[in-house]
Amino acid sequence: MADHDIHIVIAQLNFTVGDIENNTKKIIEAIKKVNDDNNADVIVFPELCVSSYPPEDLLLRPAFNKSINIAVEKIKAVTKNIHVILGYPLIQNENLYNVCSLIHDKKIKKTYYKQYLPNYSVFDEKRYFTSGNDLCTFEIKGVTAALTICEDIWVEKPTAEAAAANAKILFNINASPFDKNKKLERKNVISKKASESGMFIVYVNLVGGQDELIFDGNSMVFDKKGNIIFQAPEFEEGLYKTHIDIKNVENKKELKNEKNLYSVEEKIIYKGLVLGVKDYVEKNNFQGVVVGLSGGIDSALTLCIAVDALGSKNVEALIMPSRYTSKMSTDDARALAEKLKVEYKIISIEAPFSAFLQSLEPIFKK
Repeated sequence: MADHDIHIVIAQLNFTVGDIENNTKKIIEAIKKVNDDNNADVIVFPELCVSSYPPEDLLLRPAFNKSINIAVEKIKAVTKNIHVILGYPLIQNENLYNVCSLIHDKKIKKTYYKQYLPNYSVFDEKRYFTSGNDLCTFEIKGVTAALTICEDIWVEKPTAEAAAANAKILFNINASPFDKNKKLERKNVISKKASESGMFIVYVNLVGGQDELIFDGNSMVFDKKGNIIFQAPEFEEGLYKTHIDIKNVENKKELKNEKNLYSVEEKIIYKGLVLGVKDYVEKNNFQGVVVGLSGGIDSALTLCIAVDALGSKNVEALIMPSRYTSKMSTDDARALAEKLKVEYKIISIEAPFSAFLQSLEPIFKK
């Protein structure tokens, strides 16, 4: 390939909020792996990857922010020829910022401060962060590129300023939660920004579950005409290689399944549910789960998700029939547990149910 190709590694990785030590290890492992690949020019990590997202009130602890600074120093120390785009929280002049730094040759070369802080729905960044105001550009292989963070891509100013500065590539790092309606909206917004600005846009998103949130990854690269030329899988962690040919107006598409760009299938939602359950249990260090199995479709689906997420050995089913439970329901519950190789127990609740009725009988008579 020609020298004007920019070889990019999208680090669509799964991090854990507050686990700075292991997040840092994962980042360093990725950098070392990519450093060994002489083709790679830049590796791009998601928003706030050192702390993971959303760190919330951990950001108010001085020791937490001190640990972030130590982690960034460790990450700097392993960079060689490759450029690293890294998201993390930064205290500067007594203000806390959501930042994105370009690290190269063991030094922070540039730092971008997120300008637009979301404060709706699950987001409350204005509670913690101070907004930035300035454009941040850098050169990579003689090509001008710019940095932005998540919400910045949804408004006009940051993209317009980057285009006015003659940037050819806009890197946008994200921690954007999954929503079944958001996939097409993201695509349309970023495609429009790319075509209007005449820039390539590299959109890198976090993947994984964090409590009630689930991040889908679905990182993408858009060409100057707004076409998607690369898309990473949804709900799958990985280091994904792609490239941009700056001199070629229409880059070759690297898409395996283009229809996934426009639709959210049931299997994608199921995949997200499985990852969300897996991360919720494992990141909280739970040993496993117990599922109440009635023989109906709701609990059957719940058991299937749990088994796919955690493995049958880490799931137990309780079948709790009463006087209102049909034999068919109990038989179906038992059959599903056996088919999924899940240990199960049948515990009749008739006795405690009768005891409640007896205890409450005087009140009911009134």
